[in-house]
Amino acid sequence: MARISEQTIEQIRSIADIQDVVGRYVQLKKRGKNWFAPCPFHNEKTGSFSISPERQMFKCFGCGVGGSVINFIQKIENIEFVDSLKFLAEMYNIEIQWDGIPNTSNNLSQQMYDIHEITWDYYRESLKKSKVYQHYLENERGLSKDIIREFQLGLAPNNWQGLLDILREKKFSSEAIKESGLIISGEKGFFDRFRNRVMFSLINERNKICGFAGRSIDPKDHAKYMNSPESPIYHKSNFLYGLNKSKNFISKTDKILVVEGYLDFLQLYQNDFKHTVAVSGTAFTQQHARKLKRYSENIILVFDGDSAGINAAIRSGFTLTLEGILPKIAELPIGLDPDDMMREGKKKEINDLFKEALPLLEFQFKHFNGGTDTPQNLNKFLRSSLLDISKIDDPIFREIMLKELAEITKIREENLYEKLSLLLKRNINRQPKKIIKKTETIIKVGESRRDKIEKEIIQLCFAKDEKIRNLLYNYVEIDWFKNSYYKTIYKNVFIHLKGELAPDANIVMDRLEEKERANLSKSIFELDLKNPTIKLAIDCMIGLEKHDLRSTQRAMQEKLKDNINTSDSLKILQKISEIRLKINDIKDKYIDI
Repeated sequence: MARISEQTIEQIRSIADIQDVVGRYVQLKKRGKNWFAPCPFHNEKTGSFSISPERQMFKCFGCGVGGSVINFIQKIENIEFVDSLKFLAEMYNIEIQWDGIPNTSNNLSQQMYDIHEITWDYYRESLKKSKVYQHYLENERGLSKDIIREFQLGLAPNNWQGLLDILREKKFSSEAIKESGLIISGEKGFFDRFRNRVMFSLINERNKICGFAGRSIDPKDHAKYMNSPESPIYHKSNFLYGLNKSKNFISKTDKILVVEGYLDFLQLYQNDFKHTVAVSGTAFTQQHARKLKRYSENIILVFDGDSAGINAAIRSGFTLTLEGILPKIAELPIGLDPDDMMREGKKKEINDLFKEALPLLEFQFKHFNGGTDTPQNLNKFLRSSLLDISKIDDPIFREIMLKELAEITKIREENLYEKLSLLLKRNINRQPKKIIKKTETIIKVGESRRDKIEKEIIQLCFAKDEKIRNLLYNYVEIDWFKNSYYKTIYKNVFIHLKGELAPDANIVMDRLEEKERANLSKSIFELDLKNPTIKLAIDCMIGLEKHDLRSTQRAMQEKLKDNINTSDSLKILQKISEIRLKINDIKDKYIDI
């Protein structure tokens, strides 16, 4: 099986700067020589997540997760190690070599990207030949030629095998063609998925086409929109249309407008509301919320003005609260969407609606199905709102929302809190309890004196002083470690101790499991607070040896109690005496160092 070459992995490590990569996901603030942010892996308000540009590592002191830039991408994108390498290679335009051979686009993901580029060329050329579809986009939908070109709109012609013939001619693998979802099979064989439709290119944040959406202009067609299926390069639950362009404007305005459709997005973007993204082809998900939070927490939902749009906006709003975001919702006129308003020349009106957007709970109160004008309906509204609030993990954020709910409904806060407490208890009871088998051991790192000594030895393995590392290499044996995490770490770092330079923690981390990475990253971050010396290394080695000898001594003393009046007592006393001498002589072992 082909594998990414070590040269490529090393190139990725050296080029993919952790501050740059992490900064694309969270807003970093400098504190001392490190950078901090709220952790993207658990819900928190305090900045316990830290990155070290010097060591190219990250560590959260809240949930414990830590590792290299490759491990960060693994975890935040929920992908495997190899896929995280590909992800970073794409981000930094690094050519991947497989087993020392330059990549010739034989890997599946690259083939799929190539297929989508060729497909876009086919759709673009088809649109150039169709006056009907050009008229539809420019005159009926009001899109400029610049917008059509910038967002790579095209036309899938009414041809059953036009694209299939092109892809066959290019000799892509059958697996890549199948996985792309652009060709499907039926009773009569294989044929193009999209036919006789306006095509919207789905472009990811790295400016690569990963899928398509097709809109029919035939009123008789029951399927108005058709999207690419899920694939190795396209995930609906994590994709936001237009983000590849709008992210540059979001960073300037610190605001995001979220709309439902492709045409809603294009019209707003065309009319200078460039801090916009669209959720298309799927419901708004927590992955969407998490992605938006990387760019801004000031979010306005701009959904259609009908009942379906109102309900979708409320659901999406509560999804955002799970990520600690309090969104606002714009109230569009009944029956209108952003596309309609822009085509009717209502730019000022919609801008006013953005300014007057209501906070989530206030919007829900105003538009609650059935109203809130009777005690019964008000009670239904409160139950619905409290149920959504109970799903939020952050207790402070829950309290903020509870106060707002009390102000809106004029219900006493303590009564709402009592009801919320019952819901929270019910949520806890419904969560499956983890059953730990008797054979499973949980190692609490740092609790015992021995654990602390073992951790210090691990820290010293990464000291800049070559003499310290040589000392550890010559004297410290793997069997000295009783903590399984530190033992595994030492096994992986041992071979690097004889090098002229301190071991690269990132290389070691990439070979470890997540819990071991968490322990190593914590140890290395703490190393920055210490002054590694030869004396400290010797003290640690003496400490471990003494700990083992004293454990043996205590065991022998217990054995002596059971054999005090037997013939074995003298032998046991002799062994105890020998152990005492060894304990006293340990320091002499290192006296010449």
